[in-house]
Amino acid sequence: MSWPRKNDTARLYRDSDGSYIFVNIIAGLSGGGQYDAIGNAMAGPTPSLASIGVSPAYLHSRCTRVEWSELPEPWRRAFSPWFRGTIVDPPAIRGFWRIGNMPTTIQV
Repeated sequence: MSWPRKNDTARLYRDSDGSYIFVNIIAGLSGGGQYDAIGNAMAGPTPSLASIGVSPAYLHSRCTRVEWSELPEPWRRAFSPWFRGTIVDPPAIRGFWRIGNMPTTIQV
């Protein structure tokens, strides 16, 4: 199945080191050519999240796009605080799901 090509405000990627990155697409590229993102402050598969910048070239060469449902539970819990105070729950974000896979009932 393919990914949405329009109106995806955010995306999730699995890095080659086993960590995950939440990328804010709607904000666009910064002056330095990077997306605002949330990813690991320290390399590895254990969540230690911080605000980061990530280039499209890095995402293309080192990362694989994933769905919210593919995130291991520790990563879902780690990303959840970054959504507090927003009006959208992570599973309701269109870019987190392949076309046809977005759930009709949202569970975090």
